[in-house]
Amino acid sequence: MRDIRSDLSERLEGIKKERAAIEARLAFLKETEDLVTTVLKREEDAWSTQQPLKFEPEETQRSNGKYDSPLAKLVLETLKESGGVCTLDDLKKAAFKNRIGFGDKKPGRSIHFLLVGMEQNKLVEGLGEGRWKLVE
Repeated sequence: MRDIRSDLSERLEGIKKERAAIEARLAFLKETEDLVTTVLKREEDAWSTQQPLKFEPEETQRSNGKYDSPLAKLVLETLKESGGVCTLDDLKKAAFKNRIGFGDKKPGRSIHFLLVGMEQNKLVEGLGEGRWKLVE
């Protein structure tokens, strides 16, 4: 019969090293988890003091054939306040100033497509070079 004690001792040492490596990895993951949790809590605390967004991106769509989303209302209001003519850049600034949320959409593109729809419904008229006029 063969003495396998040295083989078992060698295998035990390998297991101990592997366990130590796993425990070190777990300790690192725990430390990282705690750090991310702390940062997330700080962000949640900071955002809880912020004014909420006026709408979510999907609300930019027309509902029942009317332009009643907060963005559409803001565009029409901004055009009225400016004497009837605004640039796309003016409308983007007004949207940011009023905390209109765009999610992962590009603000200029979202506003442009809203204006195109409004133009098709004879609410606004495109003057070219990013300028838009309110149709009265």
